[in-house]
Amino acid sequence: CVGCVWVFLAGVAMVIIDHKGRRLLLLSSAVIMSVCLAGLTLCIVIKMQQNVMGTLSVILAIVFILAYYLGFGPVPWVIVGEIFSTQVRILWPQ
Repeated sequence: CVGCVWVFLAGVAMVIIDHKGRRLLLLSSAVIMSVCLAGLTLCIVIKMQQNVMGTLSVILAIVFILAYYLGFGPVPWVIVGEIFSTQVRILWPQ
């Protein structure tokens, strides 16, 4: 199930890369992931009500994963594919 989500979001990221560019995708992904990590940190530090913080923690973790799969997951592979020549990519260990 996670692999299906990753493949779907990688396809969405490729469409966004074509229209908006790599920089916007990486910056927005970094901002969203930073906000999620800050929220998770606050959930751990505050420890108000167990149920509310637990639900919020799960939601923040899911949003973090989605932001990663839309930006920092596929974009570096696109950049590596564009930087190196075809001969280097063929010799790249799989």
